Amino acid sequence: MTVFLTGATGQVGQAVRRRLAQAGVAVHALTRSGTPTEPGPAGEDITWFPGDVGDP
Repeated sequence: MTVFLTGATGQVGQAVRRRLAQAGVAVHALTRSGTPTEPGPAGEDITWFPGDVGDP
C-alpha cells in the first residue's frame, strides 16, 4: 500500500510517518522545502515531492 501525506515534516506528520513506516507502508510526501535533510527512521519507504497545497 502507498499513501500520500501532506505536512510530513511537521510534528503530527512525523508521528504519522513513523507509524506508517512501522506498518511497512510506502509514503509519498509533499513538502514545501524539498527533500528534508534529516534522516527518517530506518526502513522508512518515502518519496518526497516538492510543492504546497496552498499554491497548486
